[in-house]
Amino acid sequence: MSIAGGYHLAVERGLAANTLSSYRRDLRRYLDHLGGLGVDDLDRVTEQTVAGFLVRLREGDAATVMACGPTVVEAIRAGELLAERGVAVTVLDVHTVKPIDREAILQAAASTPLIVTIEEHTIVGGLGTAVAEVLAETGSATPLRRLGVQDVFAIMSGSHADVKREHGITAEAIVDEVVGRANA
Repeated sequence: MSIAGGYHLAVERGLAANTLSSYRRDLRRYLDHLGGLGVDDLDRVTEQTVAGFLVRLREGDAATVMACGPTVVEAIRAGELLAERGVAVTVLDVHTVKPIDREAILQAAASTPLIVTIEEHTIVGGLGTAVAEVLAETGSATPLRRLGVQDVFAIMSGSHADVKREHGITAEAIVDEVVGRANA
């Protein structure tokens, strides 16, 4: 099973109330395969998994990174890379985009100076759009940067990693956004 496939399987299982232990097992296997990635208390994290509520994977005040699907691993990696630079970011797993957790988004906007969303597809109509709508509807002035395939024709060939690099769907792209904002 691919890493992305394993994550999607975990998310699908996580949405059914009676399969929380399956979700926890699959997510642990997925993260262990990737070296753990700084999620120390997976049982606590997965117990929070309820449709419509974000899961807090990391705490920080420099920015909030919201990720969904296979990009959660990129967000966790970015948190680790930024921590090595002394920059603490909040990382949120948005395992369900609908319904969106409006309160968590507004809390992130109030507690950090930047929100970065990352998704492994077009930014149009996805996680970034949902977050942008919440921020706009409430009049939040917190800057939002949406990482993913921009509103372009994404015609290229290459490996999955090549496509992600080409479109800035990487931990390094998140780091660049957070560091760039801090230096602005």
